[in-house]
Amino acid sequence: MRITDIRSLLHHPARLTLIEVHTDAGIVGLGSTGSPPGMIEAIIDDPGDGLRLFVVGQDPTDPEALWQRMAERWAAQRGRADRGGLQANAMGAIDMAVWDIAGKAAGKPVHELLGGARRDRVLAYGSASTMSYVASKKSYEGDQGRSLRQKPPEEIARECTTLREQGFKAVKYGWGNDFGDDGMAKLAAAREALGPDTRLSVDFGCPAYFDSTWTAADAIAAARKLEAYDVYFFEEALHPLDVDGFAEVTAATSVHIATGESLTTTEEFDPFIQQRALDIVQPDAAQMGITQTLQVARDAEAAGVMCVPHGPWTVFTVTCHTQILSVAGLEPMIEYPALVSYGGEGMVQQRATALASYEIVESPPELVDGHVVLPQGPGLGLGNFVPEAVERYQALMEEAASAS
Repeated sequence: MRITDIRSLLHHPARLTLIEVHTDAGIVGLGSTGSPPGMIEAIIDDPGDGLRLFVVGQDPTDPEALWQRMAERWAAQRGRADRGGLQANAMGAIDMAVWDIAGKAAGKPVHELLGGARRDRVLAYGSASTMSYVASKKSYEGDQGRSLRQKPPEEIARECTTLREQGFKAVKYGWGNDFGDDGMAKLAAAREALGPDTRLSVDFGCPAYFDSTWTAADAIAAARKLEAYDVYFFEEALHPLDVDGFAEVTAATSVHIATGESLTTTEEFDPFIQQRALDIVQPDAAQMGITQTLQVARDAEAAGVMCVPHGPWTVFTVTCHTQILSVAGLEPMIEYPALVSYGGEGMVQQRATALASYEIVESPPELVDGHVVLPQGPGLGLGNFVPEAVERYQALMEEAASAS
């Protein structure tokens, strides 16, 4: 069996890439990355050194070998050793699809190809936000003309109550730099609504990327405030490449410290794991594919570091992370969209996330009692794309863009 084609299903202004990898046996593999289609298509289809040149004609039943071929050939062609960034995103989407093909060809789920499942379900945490958009005529992604508002404590309490009633045993809120009295009031409301038996985590996120004045001492001070509310993990407490800073914060607090969503190669994860600079690594299969995400999970387990992958926004991240954590990882948990938290702005984000999480494939995985059930179908267990749902997603993106 040989790969015959790579096809992209979405186009600008979509903020998500969906691909199909076709074979001469008629088996089609599905893949995705969170980077926009135009960028990924350029990396795949460039006539001089696009990834298509190194993939079409190859055997898809050995995904790890094909990953290595993509990485090595790109480096040789470009004269660079760097495998990260958008290139890793494009390779990751192809890698997903190739694992899907390999499983479909063998008549086995991906987790059997990865060594066999140790668990048949994985704990999911509902990924929510303390902020929402107010109504405007601007686009889904951009912030021009749109205002973000902080949700008051009572709104967060209502969301947490709903999430608990939906069966979630863990919840995370995107928090930003909100560690003053107002922020702690919201955290107290979330903890009270969730009760003592539900994990509550906090994602600092982008402020650490852009504020050069934010230090490890600031992160430690924030983490110590979180301790009073039994916060399970504190995500992105510092700039994502600050290994020494993360090590300092990790040593100074009882809250688990997590990072990794911005890293795209195993080499970038290595120093964090080897130096025990964090408690939880957060690789993202939509950033780096199944092959590399699995390696990070295995390396972390060997070092006694937990793996809680990043990325709840599509059925692909949820499925790939469930497949991977069924065979590797300490205290596995994955991110899952908390749709109740993403209303406003015509509910565009909620509608887009629902389409991408449940409707664009034939067989999305089930969420039962706060756990994602391990798919047992061949390959990723998703079947094929549902063309009508893909078209609705594209139309939604175009509608949002036209309103800008």
